[in-house]
Amino acid sequence: MLKKTALFVLLLTVIVALAGFIFLHNKKSRSSAETDRKMVSRGKTTESDDTARNFPASLQRGDGHTDHEPDTDNLEEFFRKRKQQKQLLSWLQSYTDEVYEELAYSVYSDLVQKEKPDQTWMQGVSITLESLLSSEGFSGSTVDKVQCGSSICEARLRHEDRKALAAFWGRKSNGQMPWDTESYSNFERGEAGVFFTNMFFSRTQADLTFHIRAREEMLRVVDARAKPLENKRPFPSL
Repeated sequence: MLKKTALFVLLLTVIVALAGFIFLHNKKSRSSAETDRKMVSRGKTTESDDTARNFPASLQRGDGHTDHEPDTDNLEEFFRKRKQQKQLLSWLQSYTDEVYEELAYSVYSDLVQKEKPDQTWMQGVSITLESLLSSEGFSGSTVDKVQCGSSICEARLRHEDRKALAAFWGRKSNGQMPWDTESYSNFERGEAGVFFTNMFFSRTQADLTFHIRAREEMLRVVDARAKPLENKRPFPSL
């Protein structure tokens, strides 16, 4: 009788311990999923990617709404696609880094030109930039041109002198811009001491298509020039 009682107590203890483990595991999983969901809703992924931060809706569509945020109900698919994009981009970078600075401006500009113009997005970007440049610390800088396509926008700013250029880029480097998605920027000297900043940025959050499309165009140039591709490796398995 004592043996049966001891066996019953032992079995009951194991069942209780197992039930407790399952409960804690499910609770942790729910907490992790909720954390991921909150991070993506803010435009950040659990990969801590600095390029995946929030992007003001006023710059995305100009009407205070956006239909380009990640689907937080399907995080697994979202992160799977993100991983594939990173693999493809890494492969493209290995063949195009040598021509990136040479071709970047013309390639991103061509991508904007090929897209259907989005007047609403363009107006939203123009208004936001004009408001930004009229604030303290941006004296001497004005909006020269804004052109937006369906997924990429180009903004060209004019700086009256080197001081204004340095002030703008200093604040840009400190994150004082109204957007922070995938982007490319450079500057150039104009006439009579004037400088220009060229900025290209994507509409979509946490999506590397912006860079992938540009790198694909650069790879076509590399192939057309018939340059030998050193350290060749196979196309990534996606």
